[in-house]
Amino acid sequence: MRVNVYGWALTVLALATSCSVTAPIARRGYNATAVHTPRTIREQPKNNAGNGYFLNRKSDGTKEYFIPAKVIDGERMMCLTLDEVTVVARSRSLPERMGCVNVDFIVTMPKGLQGNGRTVTVTPVLHRNGRRIPLQALAIRGGLFAGVQERDYWQYGRFLDRFVPDSLRAVRAFRRFVRYPYPKNVRLDSIVAHAADISCHYTQSVPTAEAGNRLRITLESYVTGLDGSRIDLPASDTLEYVISSMISFVDTATRYVNRVVERYAEVEARHRLAFQVGDTCILDIPGDNRIQLERIGALMQRITEQKEFHVDSIVLTASSSPDGAFGRNGELARKRAKALRSYLCSRFPDSGADTLIRIRWVAEDWPELARLIRNDPGIGGREKILHL
Repeated sequence: MRVNVYGWALTVLALATSCSVTAPIARRGYNATAVHTPRTIREQPKNNAGNGYFLNRKSDGTKEYFIPAKVIDGERMMCLTLDEVTVVARSRSLPERMGCVNVDFIVTMPKGLQGNGRTVTVTPVLHRNGRRIPLQALAIRGGLFAGVQERDYWQYGRFLDRFVPDSLRAVRAFRRFVRYPYPKNVRLDSIVAHAADISCHYTQSVPTAEAGNRLRITLESYVTGLDGSRIDLPASDTLEYVISSMISFVDTATRYVNRVVERYAEVEARHRLAFQVGDTCILDIPGDNRIQLERIGALMQRITEQKEFHVDSIVLTASSSPDGAFGRNGELARKRAKALRSYLCSRFPDSGADTLIRIRWVAEDWPELARLIRNDPGIGGREKILHL
């Protein structure tokens, strides 16, 4: 560890005594540029037969060219195939397809921007209706810069393996060891081994909703050096796209579409049935059980026979009074719920109740007991009982 610390100190000293890594870029005015994609890239290459002439080599080493000809209206005319001429323009027309346009352009980073000890980050920015929408960035790293990043992450990994810190210490250690984190949310992340101009074909699908008929693209770039210096490069020239829509050819005649609109509704009801102590049989004699059963039956009939909604499920929740053992109360509530479901299935055999009704149970319904005590005027000392 002592050797690593000394090596790090020497590196910092060497960087501190040298000039800024990004200073030459500012002095020479390098910048990333963007141009519209040439047609030769956007379209398939044409299948041209030959280069427009025939070559004959004589015995003495000289060359003789024969140019093909065509006879047009009795006149013999030379016929040559010329290479396509590419013109770089700042504006281009884009066809709209399915509510989107494919924006594409060529990003060029000159070799003067690149360097072994720095990284170049280029972010295309879409300007639409006064809004600024950054797209995925491009990152080009030098070999030394990438090596320093790998070393920093290696040191950070060793720290995690040896000390197993909590999340807060891990964040602090990451800030301490990793000075230049790996780029995130980038479309291209490359390490350049030799300096040369780099060109990248960038394409992005953009929805045209509320976009108007024009889109604009600029490049925002910055260079980061190993000495911590950073320089923001000036924005590139604006590329403009004109959206050509097919809306003028749309048939505006009225059309009708049948659409199913889903609606959800819930029906909730509460009924009290009286059971014999410790029993689960449903009887219509105790209390007002007959009235309660008629109400439950009427609700069940109304739910299953209506045509407006499709019944998804019927949830039946049973509970018992809180007196007695908790386990015994839970068993009684479960069996009483099953008994009521069996009663409804036998009463409505053609309603599908056996598959619709799902049962639940609550061993001791204390909120219901409190509600009954609160609403019973014949109980004295109600507040003390509720407090207890």
